[in-house]
Amino acid sequence: EIRRLSGSLVPPTFKDMGLLHAIEDLVENMNCQEECTVQFQHKDFKESDYSADFKLTVFRIVQEQLTNAFKHARARNVKVLLDRGDKKLCLSVDDDGVGFEKNHRKKGVGLINIINRADAFHGQVTIDTAPGKGCRLKVCFSMPDPEGPNMRAVKTR
Repeated sequence: EIRRLSGSLVPPTFKDMGLLHAIEDLVENMNCQEECTVQFQHKDFKESDYSADFKLTVFRIVQEQLTNAFKHARARNVKVLLDRGDKKLCLSVDDDGVGFEKNHRKKGVGLINIINRADAFHGQVTIDTAPGKGCRLKVCFSMPDPEGPNMRAVKTR
């Protein structure tokens, strides 16, 4: 249990191989441990375009939302997409879980953590859900200026 917890704090694959491999490793572990299927796709993501802090933030958001999908939503299928578009990097996590009434439910600690993490890098979080309809979490970050520094937090907590 201690080894698993240590690995979840800063996964060895994250330090050694980067964000994409860390997410792939997380997905592989979840597919082995849970009675579910997780798929991960990425488009046009370049590790070198982002700071280590930013990539760790994205990883933590994925990790938190996968936990939400299985623990609370009882999802059976989840799809994670990391997509670099024109001047944006968007992460979406879609599940087929029980969903919830967004306007009548208090945000849990997991969703608050996701929102706070995204906010540290000026990310916009949207949640599309309804009872019985699953959940889609989408977080979009503006791309950094190619001439300027990598994505770095400007706020401190």
